[in-house]
Amino acid sequence: VPHLCPRTTRAIFKARQTIFQGGVRIPNSDAEAEQSPEWRQWAAGLALEYVRLTKVGAFKKGLSLSMVLKTGYPKSGIVLMQHVYAFKHSGEFRVRAVARGDRQHPSTVTLTFAPTASMLTVRLFYLIAIEESHTVINGDVPQAFLQGVQDTPFYLWAPKSQRTFPGEIYQVLLPLYGFRSSAAYWFRECRTFLESLGFVM
Repeated sequence: VPHLCPRTTRAIFKARQTIFQGGVRIPNSDAEAEQSPEWRQWAAGLALEYVRLTKVGAFKKGLSLSMVLKTGYPKSGIVLMQHVYAFKHSGEFRVRAVARGDRQHPSTVTLTFAPTASMLTVRLFYLIAIEESHTVINGDVPQAFLQGVQDTPFYLWAPKSQRTFPGEIYQVLLPLYGFRSSAAYWFRECRTFLESLGFVM
């Protein structure tokens, strides 16, 4: 395997994500998606995301604000949801429902530590693998964060496109992407599984 030249190496480390993926402009918001020439495809991707979440039992729907407040949960802890858009290499118009964890009330946050490799580390890993002619095998866990087990209830305002009445609230039953503890719950589940196989951290 030939060595990578310095120019190629620098280009890899300085790479930035473009606003285009596969020739498709990626919306930054629902409003941009609705104005997109590919709105029908984005709308289908959005509907599919909620089908997936409903299928795994991610939400308990149909709650009102008064019902939530009776549990002692703070109103300020009910967060908004946003949608993240991406165009996959497979041609899928992927939409992910993500909680606005940046607006999460501190009283609803338990675990937060979850070691995560930076993109710089990942790129360095692959550069070394190429230089040393190693074979790299990777995999993907579908809806990984939803495999975790959360310690505390979460609530969020139902998205406008999904709610059945004004002010509807969802109780989140699985660690949704975006909540500040979701990565930690997934890491805990993953670590427990790997240790059961004999791995040591």
